[in-house]
Amino acid sequence: MLDPKFCEKCEHKLFSDANPVLCEQCAEKFFGTVKAYIEEHPDNSLNKVAEATGVEKKYLKKWIREGRIQYNSPEEAERKRKLENLKRDYKKLLDEEEAQNRHQAQQRGGYHTVDYSRHDKKR
Repeated sequence: MLDPKFCEKCEHKLFSDANPVLCEQCAEKFFGTVKAYIEEHPDNSLNKVAEATGVEKKYLKKWIREGRIQYNSPEEAERKRKLENLKRDYKKLLDEEEAQNRHQAQQRGGYHTVDYSRHDKKR
Protein backbone atom coordinates (compact mmCIF):
# COMPACT_ATOMS: atom_id res chain seq x y z
CA MET A 1 0.00 0.00 0.00
CA LEU A 2 1.21 3.50 -0.77
CA ASP A 3 2.08 5.94 1.95
CA PRO A 4 -0.62 8.59 2.26
CA LYS A 5 0.37 12.21 1.87
CA PHE A 6 -1.73 15.32 2.16
CA CYS A 7 -2.73 17.95 -0.39
CA GLU A 8 -0.67 21.04 0.22
CA LYS A 9 -3.73 23.26 -0.33
CA CYS A 10 -6.72 21.56 1.33
CA GLU A 11 -5.04 18.90 3.53
CA HIS A 12 -7.05 15.99 2.02
CA LYS A 13 -5.24 12.68 1.87
CA LEU A 14 -3.62 11.73 -1.40
CA PHE A 15 -1.28 9.02 -2.55
CA SER A 16 2.22 9.71 -3.81
CA ASP A 17 1.80 7.78 -7.07
CA ALA A 18 -1.07 10.00 -8.20
CA ASN A 19 -0.34 13.70 -7.87
CA PRO A 20 2.24 13.98 -5.09
CA VAL A 21 1.37 17.60 -4.26
CA LEU A 22 -2.31 18.37 -4.91
CA CYS A 23 -5.49 16.36 -4.64
CA GLU A 24 -7.45 15.98 -7.85
CA GLN A 25 -10.13 18.47 -6.77
CA CYS A 26 -7.62 21.25 -6.03
CA ALA A 27 -5.63 20.56 -9.20
CA GLU A 28 -8.77 20.79 -11.38
CA LYS A 29 -10.01 23.87 -9.54
CA PHE A 30 -6.66 25.64 -10.14
CA PHE A 31 -6.52 24.45 -13.73
CA GLY A 32 -10.04 25.79 -14.35
CA THR A 33 -8.99 29.19 -12.96
CA VAL A 34 -5.90 29.25 -15.18
CA LYS A 35 -7.82 28.08 -18.26
CA ALA A 36 -10.44 30.81 -17.83
CA TYR A 37 -7.74 33.46 -17.38
CA ILE A 38 -5.74 32.31 -20.43
CA GLU A 39 -8.85 32.30 -22.61
CA GLU A 40 -9.45 35.95 -21.67
CA HIS A 41 -5.76 36.99 -21.78
CA PRO A 42 -3.89 34.66 -24.17
CA ASP A 43 -0.88 36.94 -24.64
CA ASN A 44 0.31 37.09 -21.02
CA SER A 45 3.55 35.64 -19.76
CA LEU A 46 3.82 32.71 -17.38
CA ASN A 47 4.68 35.11 -14.57
CA LYS A 48 1.64 37.26 -15.29
CA VAL A 49 -0.69 34.23 -15.42
CA ALA A 50 0.66 33.00 -12.08
CA GLU A 51 0.36 36.45 -10.52
CA ALA A 52 -3.16 37.10 -11.83
CA THR A 53 -4.59 33.68 -10.92
CA GLY A 54 -2.71 33.03 -7.70
CA VAL A 55 -1.64 29.63 -9.06
CA GLU A 56 2.03 28.89 -8.52
CA LYS A 57 4.32 28.67 -11.55
CA LYS A 58 5.32 25.11 -10.68
CA TYR A 59 1.77 23.97 -11.46
CA LEU A 60 1.68 25.97 -14.69
CA LYS A 61 4.98 24.43 -15.78
CA LYS A 62 3.68 20.94 -14.95
CA TRP A 63 0.56 21.52 -17.09
CA ILE A 64 2.75 22.82 -19.93
CA ARG A 65 4.89 19.66 -19.73
CA GLU A 66 1.73 17.53 -19.74
CA GLY A 67 0.42 19.41 -22.79
CA ARG A 68 -2.64 20.79 -20.98
CA ILE A 69 -1.39 24.34 -21.56
CA GLN A 70 0.36 25.39 -24.75
CA TYR A 71 2.41 28.52 -25.18
CA ASN A 72 2.50 30.32 -28.51
CA SER A 73 5.01 33.08 -28.93
CA PRO A 74 3.79 36.31 -30.56
CA GLU A 75 5.75 35.31 -33.67
CA GLU A 76 4.01 31.93 -33.80
CA ALA A 77 0.58 33.53 -33.36
CA GLU A 78 1.34 35.98 -36.18
CA ARG A 79 2.54 33.14 -38.42
CA LYS A 80 -0.68 31.18 -37.78
CA ARG A 81 -2.80 34.27 -38.47
CA LYS A 82 -1.00 34.87 -41.79
CA LEU A 83 -1.35 31.22 -42.77
CA GLU A 84 -5.10 31.29 -42.08
CA ASN A 85 -5.42 34.47 -44.16
CA LEU A 86 -3.53 32.84 -47.05
CA LYS A 87 -5.77 29.76 -46.89
CA ARG A 88 -8.91 31.92 -46.89
CA ASP A 89 -7.64 34.02 -49.82
CA TYR A 90 -6.64 30.92 -51.81
CA LYS A 91 -10.06 29.34 -51.31
CA LYS A 92 -11.73 32.59 -52.37
CA LEU A 93 -9.64 32.67 -55.58
CA LEU A 94 -10.50 29.06 -56.39
CA ASP A 95 -14.20 29.72 -55.81
CA GLU A 96 -14.08 32.81 -58.02
CA GLU A 97 -12.28 30.90 -60.77
CA GLU A 98 -14.78 28.07 -60.59
CA ALA A 99 -17.71 30.52 -60.76
CA GLN A 100 -16.13 32.27 -63.74
CA ASN A 101 -15.63 28.93 -65.53
CA ARG A 102 -19.28 28.00 -64.94
CA HIS A 103 -20.42 31.39 -66.22
CA GLN A 104 -18.29 31.07 -69.38
CA ALA A 105 -19.60 27.55 -69.96
CA GLN A 106 -23.17 28.74 -69.64
CA GLN A 107 -22.53 31.50 -72.18
CA ARG A 108 -20.92 29.05 -74.64
CA GLY A 109 -23.46 26.36 -74.07
CA GLY A 110 -22.64 22.72 -74.45
CA TYR A 111 -20.25 20.67 -72.38
CA HIS A 112 -16.95 21.58 -70.79
CA THR A 113 -14.37 19.97 -68.54
CA VAL A 114 -12.99 21.11 -65.22
CA ASP A 115 -9.34 20.70 -64.29
CA TYR A 116 -9.66 19.36 -60.75
CA SER A 117 -5.92 18.83 -60.45
CA ARG A 118 -5.67 22.58 -59.69
CA HIS A 119 -8.39 22.45 -57.05
CA ASP A 120 -8.35 21.19 -53.50
CA LYS A 121 -9.31 17.52 -53.78
CA LYS A 122 -11.07 17.53 -50.39
CA ARG A 123 -13.95 19.64 -51.73
